[in-house]
Amino acid sequence: MHLISDIRCVVFDFDGTIVDSNGIKRDAFLAVAEAFPGGAVLMAEILARPDAGDRYRVMDSFHHALRAAGGVPGAGDVPGGLDLANRYTAMVEELVLKAAEIPGASDCLRWLDDAGIPAYLNSATPSGPLTRIIAQSRFAPLFKGIYGGPASKAENLRIIMDLEGVGPDQLLMVGDGEPDRVGAELIGCPFLALENSFSRFAQRPSAIIADLTGFPAILRPHLTQKRG
Repeated sequence: MHLISDIRCVVFDFDGTIVDSNGIKRDAFLAVAEAFPGGAVLMAEILARPDAGDRYRVMDSFHHALRAAGGVPGAGDVPGGLDLANRYTAMVEELVLKAAEIPGASDCLRWLDDAGIPAYLNSATPSGPLTRIIAQSRFAPLFKGIYGGPASKAENLRIIMDLEGVGPDQLLMVGDGEPDRVGAELIGCPFLALENSFSRFAQRPSAIIADLTGFPAILRPHLTQKRG
């Protein structure tokens, strides 16, 4: 793995990186879509895109796809993207809270905390639902800050860099999807990919792991405790 040997802050994606919730969220998207003729097929096509986006973008795309396909009798009967996203949110929050963690996640976060390395969360999940989920989870005390949508991954990374007073070469982004890779690329920070069956990378990352069990051993040579 090629990382700058001065990492002072680590930023994690949430779904598929900290908790094994990608399948839960996919099933919830499909459950909402199945209420409409042909909806499941349209939704599966949208979710297969590397840049499908957050729930609002996914549901807006689904809304337009439904109308274009004539899947619902009468254009006025097609719910708007926001309404569809709210249906999804109501269905998914409790399920994600109960999701199993990615192997090694808690140990990894505790290790960073013990080492004095701040850990942040950077997710496409809207900030409101994300904050509610984390507040009720065992991870709450292990994250210094929680950042979600509608800001982009890169925008959140810039906020975190400013808060910590670090440069892009001193921050590591860890995630399982193309938005994580792109966010890291846009600000110029190292990126460590977790690859799973839901990962869709337009450009294959150079550093890939399967879960977080070996994270401390991998990262230990590259960490520098933040001073001051």
